[in-house]
Amino acid sequence: MKLSTLQAKRSPLWVILAMVGATIPASAQNLLTATPATVTLTCSTATGPGTAVNVIVKSVTALTGSNTHVVTFGSVGTGLSVTAPAITTMSTANQAAGLTYQVRAAAGCAGLSAGANTKTFRFSTGSGPDVTVTANITVTAGTSSPLVTTPGTVSLSCTRAAGPTYTPGPAQVVVVRSATTGGTPFTVENTTYALPSWLSVTPLSGGTASATAVNLSFQAAAGCGGFAAGTTNTFTVHLANAPSPDKLIQVTLQVVPPSTLVATPNPASLSYVKGSGSAGRVDVTVTSASNPAPFFAVDASTLPPWLTVDSLSGTVPKSIRFSSTVAADTMAPGNYSATIRLKVSGQADLAVPITMQLNNPAPKLTVSEGTTRNITWTVGSTIPSLFVTAMSSDSPIPYTIETGGTLAPVIPAANLKGLAYSFGTPIPVTFNPNVFAAAQPGTTLVGTVALTWGSPAATITVTFNINVQAPGATLNSISPASLPTAPAGQSFTLVLSGTGFVTGTDPTLRTKVGIVATSGFIVEPSISVNVVNVSSIILTITVPTTASPNLPFLPTGNGGTVVIGVCNPNGTSCSAPTGTASFTIGSNPIVDAVTSASSFVQVTAPTLQTVAPFEMLSIFGSNFCSSGGIGCSSSDVLYGAPSAGTLAYPLFVSPDAATATQRKLSVTFQTKATPPVLIATAPILFATNGQINLMAPAALAAQSGNTISLVVNFGYGTGTTMRSSPPVDVVVADSNPGIFTVAANGQGDGAILNASYAPVSSTTEAGMRSTPTDSDTVQIYMTGLGVPDSSADNANAGSG
Repeated sequence: MKLSTLQAKRSPLWVILAMVGATIPASAQNLLTATPATVTLTCSTATGPGTAVNVIVKSVTALTGSNTHVVTFGSVGTGLSVTAPAITTMSTANQAAGLTYQVRAAAGCAGLSAGANTKTFRFSTGSGPDVTVTANITVTAGTSSPLVTTPGTVSLSCTRAAGPTYTPGPAQVVVVRSATTGGTPFTVENTTYALPSWLSVTPLSGGTASATAVNLSFQAAAGCGGFAAGTTNTFTVHLANAPSPDKLIQVTLQVVPPSTLVATPNPASLSYVKGSGSAGRVDVTVTSASNPAPFFAVDASTLPPWLTVDSLSGTVPKSIRFSSTVAADTMAPGNYSATIRLKVSGQADLAVPITMQLNNPAPKLTVSEGTTRNITWTVGSTIPSLFVTAMSSDSPIPYTIETGGTLAPVIPAANLKGLAYSFGTPIPVTFNPNVFAAAQPGTTLVGTVALTWGSPAATITVTFNINVQAPGATLNSISPASLPTAPAGQSFTLVLSGTGFVTGTDPTLRTKVGIVATSGFIVEPSISVNVVNVSSIILTITVPTTASPNLPFLPTGNGGTVVIGVCNPNGTSCSAPTGTASFTIGSNPIVDAVTSASSFVQVTAPTLQTVAPFEMLSIFGSNFCSSGGIGCSSSDVLYGAPSAGTLAYPLFVSPDAATATQRKLSVTFQTKATPPVLIATAPILFATNGQINLMAPAALAAQSGNTISLVVNFGYGTGTTMRSSPPVDVVVADSNPGIFTVAANGQGDGAILNASYAPVSSTTEAGMRSTPTDSDTVQIYMTGLGVPDSSADNANAGSG
């Protein structure tokens, strides 16, 4: 704006000042704060920087929306270490907390001096004045350097030969460490204490020593300073780590003549096969032309972990043996080298390079499951299906397979040859089921799988031993389920039905039968096993001469329930039954057998007797008319009155006169339901204490094809005055024909008569002629024809 314009407008001064004020840019305002603005820090050359101090940087004004401040801080120079947060952009999300910067002294107090130090640094957004933070640092400097060097002194060598020719000896490494927090920075001082021309130290830049070491290499420089043989020169190397005092390393250079030692062979080599147990070795002969013969020593520090020597010193001539160590077994295959130095006082070292060739052993085939497989197989279970896993210790190995033995294991054709890999080659193995079908418990089936491999050929034979054992024997039933009390010496036959019974005469395998009592599984001498089949066992029980709680047979006892148990020893003793069933001993009616009255043929358990409506049946047993030892004898016949109207056979018979306490014998048929339902009471034709003849009720016709139960009842009333036998199951059929015999005992010729009631036989034949009226009449006495269905009657002749 031109002054003339201002004058023309004659604007008042306050307006001009206001306008000038309006032109001041907003960026001139301070946008950040730093808290605290002054920090106090400490540092020790012995232990390192003290605790860091947090500086919180915040925005002067509240940020809104998408407004942000990108915060930077300027160079902090030497002596300070500032750590910025991960996010250095201030936004609405973090402005309340601000940005936290950690400030502490530099590692090793580098860039600081002992005592008080002041350093500053700045925070900026680039849009306003910087915010300055002042750091007051107190440094405690020790009297010694925190650097630790290993070794503390250095000895170098240089060989001076004719010419002269100088050959620097091997370099020596010095390890530099520091225990201070953050480490100690250092350099190799080469200004005030310039390195001599005969010394080389690398790296001159040094580094930061901490628990992680910095390695410095010391070596005689080319020309070795031109010193004469036999001279010794020294120099002190300074490791600068201000404000601490320098760390000093004394370096000595010895110039020596060439060694007079000769090693043969040189270089030397050896080889070792991992895991062989036979160390690799090489013999080195040490000689010398000098006189007297020098004494030498092996520099043990030059021996690597994988190499040892049998002698560390000696006078030439001498042979020393270098051998591999067990450390070689942990190393990867390959070539390993080391230079072993032989030392003679006043001479250069003799270097003997030694190389070890480390090899893996030749691949070897093994079977991961082992060469003996013991397997237990239970008869009736699934036939084993197994694997043989061929493993190579290294590269793949070809193999072939042959099988043998009783088992003759079956290998698929595709697997009879192949390659065994390091990760395993599974070979499936199955067996001929016919071999197992014929196997007997207690035997061992043996088979082999032979794998042939390698050159020269080697064979691994896997043997399968399959021990055959019987399944656990089970009991389904005992027949009869009840036995009467009886005098000593009387015998009874019982049939046990079940599964898994082992036959044969071998007592270590044959199924064992005993009584299950409170004292355990007891083999009772009064029980003898007669026949053992796979599903049935026939026993004979003899009543003991003295009362036995296990077999309460004697009439003076109260009877009871006897639990029979079975188990298979499988080559060892068995003390616990795997199957049990029970029978009772007492005075209740006991049914031993239900038969057709025509034949008296008893079925074998577990087969059930077949009955048909109107069939004449004979029941055999005991206690049919006894009650607590009181009743009828085996020869007494029970009587009953026929029906008054139809003269049908009675539904009960009795040994007593007709009174209120008359005991009645009856036979009922009932369903298998729970509770059972009465079907009918059978008409009784004849009865004694041990046999009942009866007519199967007509009501059984409705049960054709079903299994029902027959029960013998004797007594009066209910409860203890009326006793019943255990139910005996029978199967109902429409018909069950049977022909009576002449002897009326089910044996011999059938009751087949002619018109004169004479038996038809080979001497008294019945014939069929040309016309029915000329043929002979034959009478057949039989039962079990089922429900009558004739249309004829007794009043008229005919063939119906």
